[in-house]
Amino acid sequence: MKDPARPPPLKKSNRGTLRIMTEEGVKQRRKTIKQKVRSMSDQDVRKTLEKSKISVGTTTPSHIVREILEGGMEAGMIVAK
Repeated sequence: MKDPARPPPLKKSNRGTLRIMTEEGVKQRRKTIKQKVRSMSDQDVRKTLEKSKISVGTTTPSHIVREILEGGMEAGMIVAK
């Protein structure tokens, strides 16, 4: 027998939630992203960009490709694990 007084199940979702960070949090996030990109190989950097559907030419220098990845990660457009 169902309990009519029981509330309906709630859907837990974080979609649409904005993350507001302090200046210190922003600095720490940038530092973490730079360390992560620096530790990746050139091949991994290009694969990550390819997975995110960002096309980069094969003749593009690696330091520019890394900057693109850093910027994308900082903006939240690219997720690298």
